[in-house]
Amino acid sequence: MTTERNPIVSPALRCRKWARAVINLGRKILNTPALADGDMQFANEHFFLISIMKLYDWCDVLQAVEPRFANASKIVFDVVTPDVKNVRDMREHDDEYLQGGGRRKKEFIFTAGAAISIDATSTFVTDSGYFIGGRVNVAVLVDAASRFLPMLFDELDAVGLPWIRETRVPHF
Repeated sequence: MTTERNPIVSPALRCRKWARAVINLGRKILNTPALADGDMQFANEHFFLISIMKLYDWCDVLQAVEPRFANASKIVFDVVTPDVKNVRDMREHDDEYLQGGGRRKKEFIFTAGAAISIDATSTFVTDSGYFIGGRVNVAVLVDAASRFLPMLFDELDAVGLPWIRETRVPHF
């Protein structure tokens, strides 16, 4: 007897994992005092950017496999702007940018009015939010991932895959 694998399972699991990573890392970033361990905060920011882009990519796969997930995925698609991808890319290749290279040299420095000018590897915090690279608002992305997960779970229930809510994957 052969069993076919449900094509929804793998992308749905990855969406769940990456959404939880966005939420957990984002909350950690937002709850860490500004002058706390800068090295760990920098690393958490980097992994947060990777996590939101992985969530974006897997939402794209999931809705392509099963269109009923398009509404949930749209929550993520609406907030992952080109700035999010660009800042993630610039941080991933900061060695090139900080030496004057990189594919988007003109976008590496972010300027907001006369008072703020920072590069994509920097962060600033204002009353308006916590901004990675000057343009990625952590709270907005955490909020989107937090709204995405319940919609994902509702759709998974509807297609008979409620176990994906759980941390452990059942053995078949």
